[in-house]
Amino acid sequence: MSEEKLSELISPEAVINFETGAIKASTLDSIINLLPFEMGFCDANDIFRWYSNNPDRVHGRRKEAIDRHVLELHPKVAHHVKKLLNDFHSGARDD
Repeated sequence: MSEEKLSELISPEAVINFETGAIKASTLDSIINLLPFEMGFCDANDIFRWYSNNPDRVHGRRKEAIDRHVLELHPKVAHHVKKLLNDFHSGARDD
């Protein structure tokens, strides 16, 4: 998969509207990439959809991981990940 830039995916000038205000896509991308921590997102079906692109990552990420089930991405610790997912889905955990 090629290294795509934000401008190849969405216009950097596109405005994203939130309940709390609006922000340009390029500004939001810059803010996320400056945060001193890593973020990732799995949807309600436990499909890995997105990760922040911090250049000083502690945990490696590959674009090939996007759109895969999170259990496929962590086979060695799948039992721990499955428990974590169950806790999230049941509401026992929300962090």
